Amino acid sequence: MSISKDDYSKMTDKASPNFPKLLNCIKAFVFGGGICLFGQVLIILFENAGFNEKRGAGGDFFGIDNFNGDTDRRRCV
Repeated sequence: MSISKDDYSKMTDKASPNFPKLLNCIKAFVFGGGICLFGQVLIILFENAGFNEKRGAGGDFFGIDNFNGDTDRRRCV
């Protein structure tokens, strides 16, 4: 049994569902924006808690200076 390319194309078009492309783009935009919003909320929360770029990566939080191995916990940041 041989199927022509035209018949095969018609069969695949009939079998595959039609996706609403515009709706999918809108959903992807909203979902991606939600991820960015979540990240921004985390940044704001950490900044309000006293963390900033100088204090990032947990180094100064635990009293360890990542650059020179200083473990003096009395040092102010």
